[in-house]
Amino acid sequence: MSSGSARAADWIESADVSWYEANSADVSFTINRAEELAGLAKLVNDGTQNFAGKTVRIGADIDLSGKVWTGIGITGKTFSGLFDGQGYTVGGLGAVKCGEPGGDYIGFFGKLNGGLTLNIRNLNVAGNVSVAPETIAGRDYLGYSVGGIAGWAQGTAATSSIENCSFKGSVKGYGDGDVGAIAGYGAMVLRNCSAEAYITTDNSGNDKNTTVTCLGGLCGNAAQPIENCFFSGSIKNAEAVGPVSAGGIAGTTGTGAALTNCAVSCDIDVIGGQYPTVNINSAKYMNNAGGIAGVVQWQAIVGCSAQGSIKIRSSAAGDAFVNAGGIVGVKDNNMDLNIEHCSSTMKIDAASGHAGSLVGFIPDVVNTKMYQCEWLAGEGLPLNDYVAQTVIPDNRLNYSVTKVADAAELMPVSLLSQPTVRILENKSYSQRVMCFPSVAGKTNGLAWSWGTADSAVASIVFAVRESALVRGVKAGTTDILASANGFLGENSWTAKTYAAVTKVMLTSLALDAESVTLADAGDSKVITASLLPEEEVSYPVLRWDLKVTSGDAAAVDDIELTHVGSSKQLKATLLKYVPGAQYLLSAYTVDGSELSADVIINAAKEKAPNGGSHSSGGCNGGAWGWLSLFVAVPLAAVLKKRITLNGGNNHE
Repeated sequence: MSSGSARAADWIESADVSWYEANSADVSFTINRAEELAGLAKLVNDGTQNFAGKTVRIGADIDLSGKVWTGIGITGKTFSGLFDGQGYTVGGLGAVKCGEPGGDYIGFFGKLNGGLTLNIRNLNVAGNVSVAPETIAGRDYLGYSVGGIAGWAQGTAATSSIENCSFKGSVKGYGDGDVGAIAGYGAMVLRNCSAEAYITTDNSGNDKNTTVTCLGGLCGNAAQPIENCFFSGSIKNAEAVGPVSAGGIAGTTGTGAALTNCAVSCDIDVIGGQYPTVNINSAKYMNNAGGIAGVVQWQAIVGCSAQGSIKIRSSAAGDAFVNAGGIVGVKDNNMDLNIEHCSSTMKIDAASGHAGSLVGFIPDVVNTKMYQCEWLAGEGLPLNDYVAQTVIPDNRLNYSVTKVADAAELMPVSLLSQPTVRILENKSYSQRVMCFPSVAGKTNGLAWSWGTADSAVASIVFAVRESALVRGVKAGTTDILASANGFLGENSWTAKTYAAVTKVMLTSLALDAESVTLADAGDSKVITASLLPEEEVSYPVLRWDLKVTSGDAAAVDDIELTHVGSSKQLKATLLKYVPGAQYLLSAYTVDGSELSADVIINAAKEKAPNGGSHSSGGCNGGAWGWLSLFVAVPLAAVLKKRITLNGGNNHE
């Protein structure tokens, strides 16, 4: 393959930056094509623009399949503005390379490291993300931060967030490092995000054993709060040189990374090794897996639920150094840990290691609070809710945990919904939120309310418990809000979905005839209109109008117009025959596209066969027929031109 062909397989080589160069003084930009998105990566990675204080929006679904993607942002040159996906999807993401030699940040965004204006919102990403071979080649240290949306995401805690975002597909790391569907390393607040993904890593050929491999459903390593988030799928690795930490939300968490109203429905199956230079008795260097987080430090975990299964092994030090818990694998330090109003139905297989239905292992006597929590007992579930290295005095453990034998007696804990939705103006769709654990039987006591942040954009038609019918009222954006109270611990939660309402106009209107003839009273013809697009438009409705174009005694009441099924079909019935009368029937769109089409209706007797003789009636009929053609043809020509000129207009 020639070098030119190799370069063609990389999106960065076809980058289009004209959208920026033509409007570089603007503070807002909209990207619609893959080449323009690659242009954003080029502008950021070259250091041309970091977009601090600016907004970049996506204006359409974008497909990145077929070429290698270069992550947006490298060390020292990162995106620092607001990126708004507006509910659209960037799909087809596959092999990703870092934008700098020797770099180790892999994702749609390679590295995010911004100040007060850094925010990623309303973005859906889909694909099978992996580290591109050219990024791995020649590397001595094999540790990567790999994420579906961002490899490394760091911002100002108070203002920077990844919000209303989703990932669907798979994320595969390479060697040691942090791997997650949203972010490999996440030091930005995650809020209202979800992922449906397969998380894994490839350690083949890696003998460096330099660090802990952190695998998380959303974040491999989370250093900031995670709120109202959901993960479904699986987390698995086939082999590991060093220790592994895996969790349904986060593989490991930093100090203060509180987890609130999060839920997991996944299967975790991991194997870990041994850290070479650190005493493996240190908790975070053991092999740990938790339904919510593998390793936690000082933080609060409130209103979180985990369901599925955990299987964890150690290949190097024996299973005695394995910890698995339905909520948390292991508590790392001697700071406070508060687990409140949480629930686990996780089945756990930790062989001879430590296993608990809520916490796998508490190695030190610490201030630990497990308050108003539940766990489901049964086959494949641990006998106890936690394991401690020593007996914890009553004054050091605030303990209130209920063992539930039947799922029908479980209380609901979490309430979540999809992060984004796009709705057509004048159309309705069904919205459903989810209570977790999904097997919880005591949901009848929940009190529900539904609404929208702006009812002029979208409104609730009706709602029943977890479901509602939502109607797009006019183009704009709003939030769909589902609230319920009565969860475990008397908690109240609100599930929020970003909704973008768009108005899709018709682009073409045509009728199935240019002219028709009604020969006598009672005669009728059905006129059918063709509309483009045929589906997914806001107002596929026509308005019809009839007027007299010739015939002194003719009137519009001569013809009765009735719809046939919908406004796209009209039946014209002649009630009164007026010789020589001619009418113009016009169809108009009502969505603002200003499209129209006409059909001429002639009132004329059928010419009877006369064996070659010509009566005056016959001559008159023939003359009128020619006159009709004379009139109809120019009108049809004008009609065709009119439709063509209007056919290119498509406004959202």
